[in-house]
This record gives sequence, C-alpha cells and structure tokens, in this order.
Amino acid sequence: QAAFIDQAVSDGVDGLAVSLADPDAVKASVEAAVEAGIPVVTTNSGSDLFKEFGAFTHIGQDEVVAGRGAGEKFNAAGATKVLCAKQEQSNVGLEARCQGLEETFEGEVIQITTSGDADPVTQQAEIKAELEKDSSIDGVFGTGPVVAHHAVLAAEELGITPIIGGVDLSTDLLDDIESGKAAFTID
Repeated sequence: QAAFIDQAVSDGVDGLAVSLADPDAVKASVEAAVEAGIPVVTTNSGSDLFKEFGAFTHIGQDEVVAGRGAGEKFNAAGATKVLCAKQEQSNVGLEARCQGLEETFEGEVIQITTSGDADPVTQQAEIKAELEKDSSIDGVFGTGPVVAHHAVLAAEELGITPIIGGVDLSTDLLDDIESGKAAFTID
C-alpha cells in the first residue's frame, strides 16, 4: 500500500483516499503526500489516527464502537462464548472491532486470525476447526462480511447453529441474514 501511495504522489494525483489498516506501514508515505500538498482522506481504518497523519478527515465508523454494538447484539441473543474471527493480521481496525466486542460482551471472547478472505477454503476450515475444538462456542463475530459468511458455511458443515454476526456488507452475508443463518451485520 505504501508503494501505491508513493507512486500516486510521484504521478501528481489531486487527492488520496487511504485506509490505515497497518498505520506503521503507511505513515511515512501518507505524511509525504500531505507534505507534497496532496489532500488525504482516510477511510475504513484509522478513525483515531487521521489527524496525526495529516489527513483532513476520515470516512468510516469508529471500529471500537462497532465492536461494542456487536457485543450488545450477542448479549441480547443469549450468547455465552464468542469467537472473534479476523481476516487480516496487523489490521488495527479488526483488532479494534474485537476489542469493542470484549468491552461489552458479558461472556468469554476468543480471538483468531484466519488466513484471509483471499483463501476462502482455508478460512472456512480454520473457523470450523475452532468450532470443533470448543463446542461451548455459541457465537461467531466475523470482523468482515466474507469471514462472517465463511463462519456460516463452517457452522453448516458441522451441523450447528451458533449466533453469527459480521461487519460491513456483502451479498452473501445479506443472504445469510435473510435466511436466518446469520443474525446481524454492522455497517
């Protein structure tokens, strides 16, 4: 991502929209863009860092608040142990979503980082393995729409019906909610 930002600065773009999923990796590049006079807006991840990086605004939700909302949903649904499945390592937004879940959820939270959305077969297998390993898990919070959908598929494969929630939108996750296989998503 930093290389793309650097290239855009070299190309003389009129503005940049950047996700701060891994802030340390892109900080120097974003600051260089700002120093070059290029307006920068952060999106999705980075709601707490955009000013520090020199961006003029941030578009997106506060990820901790999103996670807190998920915790409240799982409490209302009666869950007691939730698996927080992240689809990307070192993404501060996903970490914040699980943190928010832990702040409001009254039961136990277990976190895993899957192989990622680009490898759906492995991601589904990793979620399935966690659900098989601990039969007391009665909820899954997918920190993105794809990982939430893969939780639905893993649960179906095992023949279980945990409460499943996600973040953001996808056609698959909306279909899962409509069919009752997932309880909610936050966007």
